[in-house]
Amino acid sequence: YLLQEGTEQESTMSSVSAYYNGKTVLITGATGFMGKVLVEKLLRSSPEVKAVYILVRPKAGQSMQERVANMLKCKVFDRVREDCPNFHEKIKPINAELTQPKLAISAEDEEELLTRVNVVFHCAATVRFDEPLKHALQLNVMGTQRLLELARQMRNLEAFIHISTAYANCVRKCIEEIIYPPPAEPQKLFDLVEWLDESIIQDITPKLLGEWPNTYTYTKALSEYLIQQEKGNLNIAIIRPSIVGASWHEPFPGWIDNFNGTSGIFIAAGKGILRTVIANNEAVADMIPVDVAINLTLAAGWYTAVHRPKNLLVYNCTTGGINPFFWGEMGQYVMSTFKRNPLEQAFRTPNAHMTSSYLINQYWITVSHKAPAILYDLYMRLTGRKPRMMKIINRLHKSMTLLQYFSTQSWNWSSDNMNMLMSHLNTEDKKLYNFDVRQLHWSEYIESYCIGAKKYLLNEDMAGIPAAKQHLRKLRNIRYAFNTTLLVIIWRIFIARSQMARNIWYFVMEPAMESVLPSLQSPRRSDGAGYPGDCVLGVSEEEEEEKGFPEDLKQEELPEVCEAQSPEMGAACDESPPKKRDSRKRQKPFQCPECGKGFKGHCRLLTHLQIHTREKVFVCPQCGKGFRRKANMVAHQRVHTGESPYKCKECERTFSRASSLLAHHKAHLRKKSFSCRKNFSGNTALLQHQRVHVDEKPCRRSEHGNNFSVSSGFITHQHLGERPSEHTAGANRPEFTSLCQKEDQRCAEESEEDHWDLVSEECKYKKTSKLPRVFT
Repeated sequence: YLLQEGTEQESTMSSVSAYYNGKTVLITGATGFMGKVLVEKLLRSSPEVKAVYILVRPKAGQSMQERVANMLKCKVFDRVREDCPNFHEKIKPINAELTQPKLAISAEDEEELLTRVNVVFHCAATVRFDEPLKHALQLNVMGTQRLLELARQMRNLEAFIHISTAYANCVRKCIEEIIYPPPAEPQKLFDLVEWLDESIIQDITPKLLGEWPNTYTYTKALSEYLIQQEKGNLNIAIIRPSIVGASWHEPFPGWIDNFNGTSGIFIAAGKGILRTVIANNEAVADMIPVDVAINLTLAAGWYTAVHRPKNLLVYNCTTGGINPFFWGEMGQYVMSTFKRNPLEQAFRTPNAHMTSSYLINQYWITVSHKAPAILYDLYMRLTGRKPRMMKIINRLHKSMTLLQYFSTQSWNWSSDNMNMLMSHLNTEDKKLYNFDVRQLHWSEYIESYCIGAKKYLLNEDMAGIPAAKQHLRKLRNIRYAFNTTLLVIIWRIFIARSQMARNIWYFVMEPAMESVLPSLQSPRRSDGAGYPGDCVLGVSEEEEEEKGFPEDLKQEELPEVCEAQSPEMGAACDESPPKKRDSRKRQKPFQCPECGKGFKGHCRLLTHLQIHTREKVFVCPQCGKGFRRKANMVAHQRVHTGESPYKCKECERTFSRASSLLAHHKAHLRKKSFSCRKNFSGNTALLQHQRVHVDEKPCRRSEHGNNFSVSSGFITHQHLGERPSEHTAGANRPEFTSLCQKEDQRCAEESEEDHWDLVSEECKYKKTSKLPRVFT
């Protein structure tokens, strides 16, 4: 019973928290992102910790004390500040510099560390991917070596935990939890950077890096190998987190305090600055929340100090092998989150997309990044403000280039040691130091990440979301207007002037029109609203009626010019080469489903369909006459108003229709007959008159053989002396008795000489464009 009670009591107490109570801990990089979370978690979960020493160096004009004071004001310490208001008394800052011999620590501080420190957490490192090789070696490798020398002298040291990166061996696709051979011998590189000039080192850096993408991963691989070689009797563990993101639960969901890694990309996408990302949508985006990495670090420190494993243990703190998350999913979650919770004063609406094509990415960079940035900076200069958008774009492109190596590939990390460590934790430890990424829901985490970036990085209040949404709607309307204007300009400049482009447009639009046209033939609305025939592309309704369209004429209504001429003239017409018609006039892709007639535009086809439906939807309000076209009704209303808006410039005569003015204008341009010099206003009248000179009478009556030069003469001949023989009721026309025999006798008695005298008299005194109706 006592054993069972003791076991239950142990399961309800945290072994990890109990271990750190009363211990003295040394932390490097405490002012960094992971260092702050580590200090806060240690003070909050183990409130009885004896002391926390932090190594801090002066930076950017700030002294050590000022940097520590700013760190303690950070929001990350709000929870521990409520539980333990005097927590800052346990933090002991020490002035140190990792790049200097013996860390530049004073003798008094060094003695204090050597006698009191029990656990060391080495988090300090430069995380810049483009850091110069010399500085990266001094801080990440030589700094680690100097700290190891100090740790070997510590009398009460129980564990040394080194924070590395999961991408230290990124040249391998399958990464086990072991130390791999280094890319170069660390000591040789130390000697190299000591006597070579920095410019020379910069030139040979690509050769030294080899397959490694940057100096950060290169120096981290060197530091792991250095630790294995110089660890001595120290109990050391190495933590390899992947891409460290915002917090999952602790101290607050979504807490973040820097723009490194994916944080800056999320902000740029939410602001509408970032439009394209070169990434493989199917590649694993191995991201780890910062609190998960810190929980694993503290648990590994406890296990290393208590169990003292014989070999150096490496923990791959990753999610890809346990709970994979892909770059394509990340992009969708980020965009949807920022559309629901937009950032204030966005540059454009969030609309970033990912592509693995270099050419497509460069195209979008030019169109969506550089061009708008140049225009915006030009606007800033014109308004007297300092341009800044191109600088932001250049920095963003630099970051994306450095991240490209990791966003286009996937790696497989083993997690055996992490699973082993989890099995050694009791129930309470698993709650307080949870690093089980199987419980992580990526959609919820990305949403809290984006909201945390809005709150903690940009200091934006959630109450401003309605105003931010209104701003996004305004930007969206501006974008629609700009795109519409740009499309019209492109159409007018390129497509409208190119026959090939129009053919492609018709080819693309024809299937759509075939599916739309049947639905457009339904009965029209009785109120006259929304009729398809009211719209003609590029031509107003009145201009369409007055101008007319050649395709509205039927084939039988066209004049048969060659058949009506003399044999000589007909031969000349036959011998002349056929005129080449413009290929654009033959393009009639829109066909009527009723009669098969072709049209150039779909609006003209819709107007033509009214002929088959026999609908007259436009009614004159004065006389009630119906019209199929609104332009016809407008022209008809001028009869009631007496309006004549079209005026001849030569004789100042007015007309109600433009077609009447055009016919009248031909009277001023009369055509002359070369035989008798008579004037005519049109070609048709001239051709009919020329039949008199050649004695051509194409109109023949089948019963009596009478010939006429024009059809009107034949009609007049039929009605000479006619009287109704009988009348029929209703709409039937009466029948007439023709006097053709009498006319035939009179025509036969006339001599040929008298006939030509009559013709000469008619040509001499006839002043109108109308010909005599009968020449026999």
